[in-house]
Amino acid sequence: MLFRSEAIRELEAASTHPLIRPELFPDVYTTLIACYRQSGQSEEAVVACERTLEQIAPENGQLRMLLATYLSHALSDLGEFERAKVVLEEFVGDFEPNDPYAQARMHWSLARVAAMQNERRLALRHMREAITLLKGTEDTIRLAGAHLVCAQILLWGGTTIGVEKHLRAARSLLPAHAEAGDHGTLRGLEALLEARNRHFSEARQAAEEALFLMPEHTPEIAPALYAKALAAAGEADYEVADEAFKSVLGLAERSELWQEAALIARDWANMLRWAGRPYDSERAALDSDRYASEAAKRAQRVGAANGRSENMTTAQDD
Repeated sequence: MLFRSEAIRELEAASTHPLIRPELFPDVYTTLIACYRQSGQSEEAVVACERTLEQIAPENGQLRMLLATYLSHALSDLGEFERAKVVLEEFVGDFEPNDPYAQARMHWSLARVAAMQNERRLALRHMREAITLLKGTEDTIRLAGAHLVCAQILLWGGTTIGVEKHLRAARSLLPAHAEAGDHGTLRGLEALLEARNRHFSEARQAAEEALFLMPEHTPEIAPALYAKALAAAGEADYEVADEAFKSVLGLAERSELWQEAALIARDWANMLRWAGRPYDSERAALDSDRYASEAAKRAQRVGAANGRSENMTTAQDD
């Protein structure tokens, strides 16, 4: 965390230098935004995205679309899903229609928004579009990443059906020289699948490998932590399971992933009941209901916002 704070200070100073412009040094700005998000400073990330977009000329559509994608992700982190979708729709005209990367990035971002609203079928449809587009390129790392996103959408939705296919595709596509975080994400999802299939020893080994490959306290480690919790609970290692459940639930809460939090809290309640802690189990079950209620409220708010938008469009057409 200290290293990331230092990096933010250096990047902030660089981004305000008069000779450094987004068109010339885009990595300075995108890395700063990524550091903000990884540090839980999503509001700062939104401000940085908006400020950077103002500096980019309209004809630089590819860079504008990239920043719009970053802005959409930061807004989603804050739970502003309707605004996140509007941002993508606003800048969709900035990319070339024959640019598969830009189109794939658009579908990928829309899938992320849909998944965070628990619209998992819609999210998977967008990811299938992204996969189709990326198959026309030679970028196996991005294509592997798209399959990993599909696996994550399914697993966090509480199902294992179709997950193995996506993980197998990702493993075959991901090259050895890919970043450690990519391999860690793959191992974390493989661990969660093993845990869901009650292969607890394999799940714990894969989870530990994933956690070794990825930085601590980032949302990307959530599947590995969840797998560790489920596997430890399945092997009656309740102390380890309890700590892992606390950690992964904290990640879900900080990201306001209420549907995922409800699923985690429900499994935690089951573990506590098996461990002979009925009071704690009941409290975790109540937390699960509370998270599910938060997820339902969010869906209603988004649905109402969409309805208002459609009504305004109809009125304008009339």
